[in-house]
Amino acid sequence: MSRFLWSHWSANWPALIIYAVVVGAHLAGLRRLLSSGTPVGRRATIREAAVFQSGLLLALLVIVSPLGYWSGIYIWVRALDDLTLAFVAPGLIE
Repeated sequence: MSRFLWSHWSANWPALIIYAVVVGAHLAGLRRLLSSGTPVGRRATIREAAVFQSGLLLALLVIVSPLGYWSGIYIWVRALDDLTLAFVAPGLIE
């Protein structure tokens, strides 16, 4: 079972690079926003940033995980990929 979970991961370099750039820019902006000294909504801002980051991570995992590999073989996995990328990840990123 362990071999099944770790096989078929893809090193999709464009997706990994775009993810790293977006995460870095978001965290730099968040750090600047939090260091500006306005304590109003600090906890809510951190919570929103965490949800945003989880949406980005979910989209990346759908692309580079074995789901991406298996979606080329099984139509139901492709449907799961499409639904996740169309509805779940953007809902978190919003």
